[in-house]
Amino acid sequence: HAADFETALDGDRTGAGTPIKQAERWRSAHSEYNEIMEEILEALVKKNNGTIEAFMKDVQCALAGGEGFLFEDENYSEFVERIQAMDDYECFHRIMCEAAQRARSRHK
Repeated sequence: HAADFETALDGDRTGAGTPIKQAERWRSAHSEYNEIMEEILEALVKKNNGTIEAFMKDVQCALAGGEGFLFEDENYSEFVERIQAMDDYECFHRIMCEAAQRARSRHK
């Protein structure tokens, strides 16, 4: 879906903003993202013999700069950001715009 967010990059660059029709597609992509992430997280928690409750406590701790049993690797910030994007549409939108920018740069 990252290519769909190129319109957002153009809107930011030109100041035109976001077309309403496009925003609806992005919200749909966010819902799909959440479904995919839930599957990934369920598998991760199960693999580590954890519970969703303990995992979410670790996420909150990680977001506050702490550590938890699922975040023993110090380079977990991108993973935590991806989890944060599940509840935070603006975070999701930024991640997708960054992916669109990387894709655009590769194709130039």
